[in-house]
Amino acid sequence: MPYTIAKPRMNEKWPATARHLFEVIQKAYGDPDEVTTNFVVWYHNEPWKRTTLHREGILHNFPVPHEDVLEQTVDYRVPKEKVEELARFDGSILIDRTAGELSARCQNEQMNMVLLNLAHQIVVNEMTPETARETFAGMMSGFKFNWSTPLAKKLYLPLGRLVDRENDTCDPDSQMH
Repeated sequence: MPYTIAKPRMNEKWPATARHLFEVIQKAYGDPDEVTTNFVVWYHNEPWKRTTLHREGILHNFPVPHEDVLEQTVDYRVPKEKVEELARFDGSILIDRTAGELSARCQNEQMNMVLLNLAHQIVVNEMTPETARETFAGMMSGFKFNWSTPLAKKLYLPLGRLVDRENDTCDPDSQMH
């Protein structure tokens, strides 16, 4: 007898912000690939390697108080010497050097794009962490008035792919002996 798989649903007990964002992301990328008690995940929803909506947000006061609830990840190699600079820029930038991933966790997809685009500008020495913070703060206040920026519409950083060894973003580091 054939069976049907239930359509993934958001638990009604999730906070309203996360439920609303679930609808926005689902409309853009379709049904999620994974639904758990605490997060929902979409894999390979271009331009993202992974989009994770967290049930509970993390309070973040920069540049204005908001909850970081949406984490989006790309394949991207961050050089060792740039890790500290990215940490000075924004605590919502998450670096996994070994996996070759860079993530942003903010309140929506547009802010994640801005964060990752500014992070790339820091990595390629087009901006300092301090200038990126000032730029991001200015953009955030502009968004209150429905102002837009190209940095919120598309990713401008080169994205590697793990299947392409020439553009591999992984950094397995070195063995010590």
